Amino acid sequence: MDKTLDKIDLFGREFNFRINNKPRHTTNCSKLFTIIFIIICMAIYFFNFKQFLKRNKHLKIQWINKLDEEGDQPININSRNFHISFKLEYFDSTEKKWKTYENKKEFDEKYTLEAQETIRNSSKNEIKIITNSFNLTKCDELQNSNNYFLNEINHNFDINNHYCFDIKNSTLKGNYGDNEWSYIEINFGFNQTYFDNENRQKLKNEFNNNKIRASLFLSDIDYDVSNLNNPIIKKVDSIAYSYAHWEIIDKTDIFYEKLSFGSDVSAFITKVNFTEHLKYVKSDKIYEPVRNNDTFTSKEDLELVRFYIRPLMM
Repeated sequence: MDKTLDKIDLFGREFNFRINNKPRHTTNCSKLFTIIFIIICMAIYFFNFKQFLKRNKHLKIQWINKLDEEGDQPININSRNFHISFKLEYFDSTEKKWKTYENKKEFDEKYTLEAQETIRNSSKNEIKIITNSFNLTKCDELQNSNNYFLNEINHNFDINNHYCFDIKNSTLKGNYGDNEWSYIEINFGFNQTYFDNENRQKLKNEFNNNKIRASLFLSDIDYDVSNLNNPIIKKVDSIAYSYAHWEIIDKTDIFYEKLSFGSDVSAFITKVNFTEHLKYVKSDKIYEPVRNNDTFTSKEDLELVRFYIRPLMM
């Protein structure tokens, strides 16, 4: 009973005893273990702090959204975020397979290839059309320069026997019927001199049998959800191809949209870095009759294939 009261006594006094006026008695052994303990604690602290700083490599907040918060937005394209190249193929009846048209001198003698930005402004009285042409350039220069999209793709891409364009700053905007809209068009057709001098029946037979194929290679992106550091995969794909016919023009509308990729990479605060990318969405084909007779009446009579690159509008 007395021991229990001693423990709960609130008014008792405590005594502190000192040895040589020191409240603690130490030894060399205790000092050594104290140093070891502090070193272990510091090592554990710095290890965990380092893991905290590097946590963004293992866990990031990421999302990819279509940029439509303020309605349909124009798409700005240039050589850094977009690529256009063209390849012509023919069907080898002997080997029964498609081959690339490699003779570029012969290509220039027979055909024409043009790419341009077209801007259409409509008013009550007139329609004003402005065109900005893209120059053909050597494809290997695009792969070896940081100023071009082709230099940043994440896969091997054989650019041999392609016709590449140096893209000027352009805008994809609007849709059919808008007062102002702009798009890119790529036209492939006959060289007029060759068309006038060649045997027409021979041309008809060659093109009516689907033996000429025009392929358009454009930039695109994919997502790699397993790659937290760089999930955006830039690539170049054969987005569209068309067979060159004698009696029709194969016209293809190719639609792109602008996407925003964001990732929160800060270890301490919410700081999201955004990058914008262009993604292919879909394509539609239209066939228009031409060359119903053997006479040349307009430039359109020389065309074989036409591609349009437009923004996807909702």
